[in-house]
Amino acid sequence: MNLVIRKATLAGLVALLVVAVGFTPASAQGVQTGVLSGVVESNDGAPLPGVTVTVTSPALQGERTAVTDSSGAYILRGLPPGEYRVKMSLAGFGDVERSMQLALGNASTFNATLAVATVQETVEVTADAPSILENTQVQANYRAEMVDKLAMNRNLAAIAEMAPGVSDNGPNVGQVVIAGAFAYDNVFLLNGVDINDNLFGTSNNLFIEDAIQEVQILTSGISAEYGRFSGGVINAVTKSGGNTFFGSYRADFTNPSWRDESRFVKEGIAANRPGIRPNRDDTTLIHMATLGGPVVKDRLWFFGAARRESSVESRNLSVIGSSYDYQLDNKRYEGKLTGAISPNHNLQASYIRNTTAEFGRASINASLSIDAATLVDRTIPNDLFVANYNGVLTPTLFLEAQYSQKKFGFRGTGGTSTTITDSPFLALGLTGGIPNQSHYNAPYFSSNDPENRDNRQYSAALSYFLSTGSAGRHDLKFGFENFTSSRTGGNSQSATGYVFRADPVVAGGQPVRDSNGRILPNFVPNVSRIENWIGLQGAEINIRTLSFYVNDTWSLNEHWKFNLGARYEGHETDATQAEVQSVSSSAFVPRLGATFDVKGDGKWILQGTYAHYAGKAAETQFADNSNVGTPNLLLYQYRGVPGQGIGFAPGFDLNNYAVIDGSFPTSNIFLAEDLNTPTTREWTLQAGTRVGQRGEFKVIYTDRSVSNFLEDFITRDNGTTLVSRDGRSFGTFDNVEIQNTDIPFRDYRGMQFLLNHRPLDWFSFFAHYTLQLRNEGNFEGEAANQPGNYSIIQDRPEFYSEARHYPGGRLPNYQKHKVRMFGNFDLKLGRLGTATLGALYRYDSGQAFSFFASNVAMTATQLARNPGYARPPTTQTLFFGERGAGEYESAHLFDLALNYEVPIVKTWRPWVKLELRNVFNKQPLIGYNTTVTADPNSPRDELGLPTGYIRGSAFGTATADWDANFAHLPRPREFRFSLGFRF
Repeated sequence: MNLVIRKATLAGLVALLVVAVGFTPASAQGVQTGVLSGVVESNDGAPLPGVTVTVTSPALQGERTAVTDSSGAYILRGLPPGEYRVKMSLAGFGDVERSMQLALGNASTFNATLAVATVQETVEVTADAPSILENTQVQANYRAEMVDKLAMNRNLAAIAEMAPGVSDNGPNVGQVVIAGAFAYDNVFLLNGVDINDNLFGTSNNLFIEDAIQEVQILTSGISAEYGRFSGGVINAVTKSGGNTFFGSYRADFTNPSWRDESRFVKEGIAANRPGIRPNRDDTTLIHMATLGGPVVKDRLWFFGAARRESSVESRNLSVIGSSYDYQLDNKRYEGKLTGAISPNHNLQASYIRNTTAEFGRASINASLSIDAATLVDRTIPNDLFVANYNGVLTPTLFLEAQYSQKKFGFRGTGGTSTTITDSPFLALGLTGGIPNQSHYNAPYFSSNDPENRDNRQYSAALSYFLSTGSAGRHDLKFGFENFTSSRTGGNSQSATGYVFRADPVVAGGQPVRDSNGRILPNFVPNVSRIENWIGLQGAEINIRTLSFYVNDTWSLNEHWKFNLGARYEGHETDATQAEVQSVSSSAFVPRLGATFDVKGDGKWILQGTYAHYAGKAAETQFADNSNVGTPNLLLYQYRGVPGQGIGFAPGFDLNNYAVIDGSFPTSNIFLAEDLNTPTTREWTLQAGTRVGQRGEFKVIYTDRSVSNFLEDFITRDNGTTLVSRDGRSFGTFDNVEIQNTDIPFRDYRGMQFLLNHRPLDWFSFFAHYTLQLRNEGNFEGEAANQPGNYSIIQDRPEFYSEARHYPGGRLPNYQKHKVRMFGNFDLKLGRLGTATLGALYRYDSGQAFSFFASNVAMTATQLARNPGYARPPTTQTLFFGERGAGEYESAHLFDLALNYEVPIVKTWRPWVKLELRNVFNKQPLIGYNTTVTADPNSPRDELGLPTGYIRGSAFGTATADWDANFAHLPRPREFRFSLGFRF
């Protein structure tokens, strides 16, 4: 569920390539396989036509062949990622063979020279890993075998965070930030299909870690084959069966008592905070199993996987630190069939099911909950079906088609009581030590309003290989995608329909409770408020994105290669509410890349890209004038007598409140007719070289800026609306129009330094450094539980100034330095097996934060500027200095893993893995309480607003532990171990 998020509605229609290509729809975007191409020449440099290129692999059903054309060129598409054997043969010439690894989504090149042979002979070419120099796409590929040897989490977000240009400092758990973009606007793909949460841009857990084969992270220079994002793409593929049976079993053991107490817990124990306790002694076990093999060799394979987790974890409430138990019961199942109609025509179908039950979960998030009464028990049903086909139609034509359907929902996620005193409370942040939005008294959301977030995809692509001699080789791809996201539910913010905004009574920095253990709210006249949310249960909206693209991978000669593409995306919506405005929109975005090989031998590479990315049609914006996820809202301000406690009747009497604002999506919220998604413009410069025989180094400069922002405009020109429902008049409200605008700004400039090196067979080393030169703006566009929200920039602008209300500066995801160094050291012990040491070093400089006070009353000077708004603002958020003026502490963390595997019988190999995370138990304040209030005694500005601030009593202290949404501390030192077997 999402704390009511502003939304908007877009729609469109598109027709560009489908007639020319003439294929039927299927589903997914992007690339799930690899491409191998190249040129074969004789010793004298002449092209060799008629050379048979044969590839075999455990990942491939049968073998695939291609024959070089008159220019000596060949191409093989649709190759599953894995280890390959490539053989080139021509009568009268010696064979050339090479072992090589094809990476997910990569276009690899193998050029060869065949020598005339008087006797049959074979030249063996040394194998190497996929190159970071070959493609203009800025990307990282991580195979499961490498990730599994490190001490790290293996979910998609954690793997993505290992890549350069990516950080995990999004405002919500599970979000990653790519090149300074919105954290909600990335795409997670599994087996080529979208598994995003429709709102937050996080990945649904539709994977089993042991079933993942490889993950590709695309951050810049991204091909036109990918769309619906402004950040980047995380592209994962799961394992398939094979001609031999294989499988695994794994058990992961964790125990809170094997983890040091965090600084937050230690300080709470020292301060004798009630309810806080040391880590409990309770071992958690996660079971995973996989099994794959042939039904019919080279014709039909199967693969299956299962995962079961039942765990109890001790967590701590924000601010007060009291401990509570969070229990998780999770079951996941995956099944996949891979079939070959013939060696050149393949079918695959998979089904993944993930069912989750959570007990004792914070209903908003753990960083806001200061009261155990806010915890809920909920279930999350989630499943995915995917079917795809790919086939070689002719030596130059290749067809791909896919269909998928994902379902995801929430059940029991909020409160159930309809008694008004059982409403949730959110703090205003005016009382020292209690941050704004701190949650107490009752669960947020309503269990009576279940929600579904589903999607469905159809896609297809036709590739054509054109070899033109002097004009080079063209790998042309024409693609189509039909993606529909669906959301059902009114997103009721509470079971009572009310959310109270009042600080708790505080003594000694802690909330005060009554005799029944309930936190005492403090009702203050003209300060406290009520939000009356009127949800429409069962409301539904569909947003369809129809995309077409063309992409040309052009190899002109040994020095020049180009990637030229363009993508068209159109959006349209339909909703169950007849009065909802349906809007169509479209975007056309180019993608261009060029590579210059200085000497023509791959040693020194210069590259550049230019791209536009059209952000996704976010449900939090494109459905803004519907009641799907956006209930009607009446905002009241308290005008009664002061009082405290749940038993204080005047505080719950609506007669003591006055309506100060409201929002009625189908009445006073309108979408501009020409509404479009935000556009990100990007260019990169890249240079790289080979380091010895097994290493590569690359430097990348990225420049990004955003335009065409989606923003809400509340101006006098928009007028007002008298709102009534079922014969009841709610009064007159200012109209809101959602428009595109270039008034806000967001700019990103950064550099990446990448080193991949394998100096020895037993030692592989990876390192990268990301330097953010600029990550600034005056528009954040997201917050905790609010992806795709708006700013105040055009909300009744007469009342505000840029310097005090929307200053520019460093954005919250600013992080100047990020370093990752990791490697695996293998020690072969003969019959005694193999021991591997995995080492990981992480350095993250501190994130930026702003000094601002919430809920500051409007001054007389401001109110005198009212040109006649129906509902002028009563409070405001006030900045002191530029955005991002503060900075949290940096973190140096070191993690170690020791893996040991020993062969027993045939291919059976028991193994054990020991992990020590955060070896030196570093506990810097990577976040902390930043609550400040306006200093009434400081000088005033031209609006009559105070220019100084007073730090809250908890400022600079950790008020949320490492497991909260806004972690204030790294995870403490922790020991883990796993064991199992493989065959």
